[in-house]
Amino acid sequence: MGKTRRGKATRIMAIADGSGLPIAAGIASGQRHEVKLVEATLDAAFLEPLPPRLIGDKAYDSDGLDQQLRVERNIEMIARHPAEAVLRWLLTGEQVHGQPNDEAHQHDQDDD
Repeated sequence: MGKTRRGKATRIMAIADGSGLPIAAGIASGQRHEVKLVEATLDAAFLEPLPPRLIGDKAYDSDGLDQQLRVERNIEMIARHPAEAVLRWLLTGEQVHGQPNDEAHQHDQDDD
């Protein structure tokens, strides 16, 4: 869509549910950061209601985005940078998302 220093680039954003079913998609210039595209992609959702939690990679680790989604849409964004999560665990004992001792993971294991 837009020309960058390295050439033309396009960002394609997609949000899927836990089963992999697409629930929203968007497209924008590759120069824009993913965090800036989350709101527009959620606005283009195919289905309602939106999920109560979104999981993203470390590019989505933004306190501003976390707060905005929580306040405006009642959505929890789970996207911690691995080093930050480990540091938080070391300092506070707070469980790191996705660890085997995570309560949600334990419930999944019980269902097997």
